[in-house]
Amino acid sequence: MFNHYNIKIYMYRILYNIFNFVSLKFNFLIMEITNYTTFRQSLKFYLDKVFSNHTPLFVTRAKGEDVVVMSKADYDSMQETFYLLKNPANAVRLEKGLKDYEKGLTQKQELIDNE
Repeated sequence: MFNHYNIKIYMYRILYNIFNFVSLKFNFLIMEITNYTTFRQSLKFYLDKVFSNHTPLFVTRAKGEDVVVMSKADYDSMQETFYLLKNPANAVRLEKGLKDYEKGLTQKQELIDNE
């Protein structure tokens, strides 16, 4: 059965699989890396890039803890994913859905219009 540690490991594995699937499916770089000095000198460039490409930026610092910069929309999406994966049963359903999609077992559905 699941204990607290196993649930965390399982959720991290699912999250890793989701990020890996999305990055391969949509062919985008998961994270770019720069140092603090370059980031500071080109702040607007990097912030625009983070926003438009939906890719986080890893900023290294020589005398401090490194930081990650990401858009608010991407942060909100990540928080929602973490929330959905907190429930082990929901995490299993999401993982099964991804596997079904990868195997071509899904069908396109039209959304119901409630007007």
